Amino acid sequence: MKALGAFFSELKRRRVYRVAVVYAAVAFVIWQAAEIAFPALNLPDWALTLVVVLTLAGFPIAVVFAWAFDITPEGVRRTTPAAASPAVMVRSAVRARRLAAAAAVVVLVIVAAWWIWGRRPSPASQLSPNRIAVFPFAVRGGEDLLYLHEGMVHLLSSALDGAGELRTVDPHALLSGLSLDEGDAPDPGTAAAVAARYGAGLYVLGSVVGSAERIEVTASLYGAPRGARTTAEAVPGRETDIQDLVDELARGLVADLAGRPGDRLASLAARTTRSIPALKAYLAGHRALHRGDMLGAIEAFENSLALDSAFVLARYELALTAAWEGHGVPARQAVVRAVQDSASLPARERRLLVGLDAFLRGDLQRAADSYRRVLGEYPDELEANYMLGETLFHLSSTHGQSMQRARAPFERVLNVDPDHLYSLHHLAVLALMRGEYVVADSLIERALATEPERWLVVCLRTNRAMASGDPDLRTAVQNDLPTVENLGLFCSMMTSTWIFKDPADARWVVEALTAPHRATQLRAAGHALLAYYEAARGRPSQVDRELVEVDRLYPLGASHRAYLSLLPLAPSDRSMLEERLREVEAWDVASLPTSTTALMIPPVEVQPAIRLYLLGALSARLGRDSAALAYADRLEQLELAGGGDLSATLAPGIRAALAAAHGELEEALRLLETAPFRGHYEEVYTSPVISMAAERYLMAELLDAAGRSREALGWLASLGDLQAYEIAYVAPAHLRRAQIHERLGEPEQAAEHYARFIELWRECDPELRPLVEDAEARLAQLREQT
Repeated sequence: MKALGAFFSELKRRRVYRVAVVYAAVAFVIWQAAEIAFPALNLPDWALTLVVVLTLAGFPIAVVFAWAFDITPEGVRRTTPAAASPAVMVRSAVRARRLAAAAAVVVLVIVAAWWIWGRRPSPASQLSPNRIAVFPFAVRGGEDLLYLHEGMVHLLSSALDGAGELRTVDPHALLSGLSLDEGDAPDPGTAAAVAARYGAGLYVLGSVVGSAERIEVTASLYGAPRGARTTAEAVPGRETDIQDLVDELARGLVADLAGRPGDRLASLAARTTRSIPALKAYLAGHRALHRGDMLGAIEAFENSLALDSAFVLARYELALTAAWEGHGVPARQAVVRAVQDSASLPARERRLLVGLDAFLRGDLQRAADSYRRVLGEYPDELEANYMLGETLFHLSSTHGQSMQRARAPFERVLNVDPDHLYSLHHLAVLALMRGEYVVADSLIERALATEPERWLVVCLRTNRAMASGDPDLRTAVQNDLPTVENLGLFCSMMTSTWIFKDPADARWVVEALTAPHRATQLRAAGHALLAYYEAARGRPSQVDRELVEVDRLYPLGASHRAYLSLLPLAPSDRSMLEERLREVEAWDVASLPTSTTALMIPPVEVQPAIRLYLLGALSARLGRDSAALAYADRLEQLELAGGGDLSATLAPGIRAALAAAHGELEEALRLLETAPFRGHYEEVYTSPVISMAAERYLMAELLDAAGRSREALGWLASLGDLQAYEIAYVAPAHLRRAQIHERLGEPEQAAEHYARFIELWRECDPELRPLVEDAEARLAQLREQT
């Protein structure tokens, strides 16, 4: 230890420390200067490496010289050793030289490695595909345009930054690292290396040619690190219009970069607005929509339209987002305005607008035709495939068709964009409905990997918990439901009802709507749904307990009691029906508070139609023909504030029920087959009246009576697929399907539906027990036969 201490004292005495520090500082300055100067002098990359190696090699030499020599007023002199014995002096000197050299090499290697590592080009895997570097433009023309050499870096970087997910390299940082002759631009290889240094996977090179009276600005977009050019844009104009030229150039570049794979809308949007701020707001909304941030998307689209009111695609996506949030009136208003302003759009996008307008109005045929016309010419069009999937998923049931028809278009979306969030979710739901749990779990995992908003995460996890039966997963989801936003509750409740159609097993999801901290109207909707869940289990005796809560929270109990009394197999005697009729007559829809719970409670604008329908349906069931027909007439004449074809379907429904009651089955069937079966997209989920569930059940009965039993089975299968209130029809539909299959000589299918009916009504009220016992007897007989 004494020797080592003496050694360090000797290093200090001989000024070795000072020399090492000064040498390292000078070497660092040399490296920095070489890094800036060598590219400007067009020296090869190995020249900079050579400088580093030479300075590294010189460091131990400088340290050794510092040990051996000293600079004095008389000149360079050999350093005089400290007093010691000759043998000790020799050994100390040798050891000191070795240690000094080794320490010097280690220190310099560490410093050099740190410097080189910090300035290495980013590997391709670390280059951001959304980071873009704009380099100085080459200027060819009058000297008065030379300011655009570096000026274009600032102007175009500002225009591109924040367009969608694009982020630009700071112009000041970029320019400080370049040394170019005035008016010159770097070559693609140099630009690629510098862009990679800043982690930019994209870079722009360009030129300005001409004079103040007429200039042409050209920009080429490259992908680092190979320097492959992906697109070029040229814009002519005058110097006084330079900002407009830059904006047009930026829009052209963004058009080739915006959006996800196959996302034509985002690309087209860049060419359909002249406002860069409006485009940036639109792309922010587009990105928010595709991760499930509906409120953020609506705000961004509204900001975009405030900046450019003629921006049709922003209005289109505003309509779509508002619809997903359940705001039907503004959604339909937005799409109508978009259709009116769409003359400048290509035919493909105009058809998408027509399709969305039809979809929001519940017009299955017109919407599907619009999207299929696009796909006939462009089979891989992402938006048309996606919206065709949405149309078939949400509207097929209203026409007695299977939701599974939506599977093919959603799968085509994933062929173009494997991470399309909503297609993954819809396909997972469809797979769960088919009982393909492994497939569904894989799709759910892929959807979760896209990192969607929390409401959708909770919905996906609810679906997974219901499918797996995992008690721990269910407990985790139950802990999530109290704090998730309304859209997450709605999605969880609705998909669980569609998929499993089990009112006993899914009750815990619906109960989350009734939590005391939830909004009053949402709690009312929750209790109303619980009443239908009780009816779905064959327990009408439990219905009133829930509807009392509904009346306390939001006065809709009368409408629900009336509707539930009209259900197939419901034990309703004449006195009960007359009581329900008096309650609906006394129901004051004009005093109802405005509905604030989208997708859960019918808008107040349609409540008069619901009231007239219930009055007509109850009158028809009581045999009061003239009153029923009068209500149907009034319903047809009613002008709904939100427009639509609801009355045109519900009025024939009353007349068909009346005709069927009198045995006029052909007339009843004609009335329903000519009815439009259309309800506004978001309103359909709020009431079984608007989803036309009773008319769809009656349609199945009439088709079966007409010998069209296969068609009848499709209509029966659709009940419960469209919205949660329809769960009350699932057990009666299973019973009728069992009876039809048995009559068609299909015992296995018949047994399956008898068994499902028995399971759903296993805890039914005593007065309904004979229906279950009869089904059990039929099931036992079928099993004996098979």
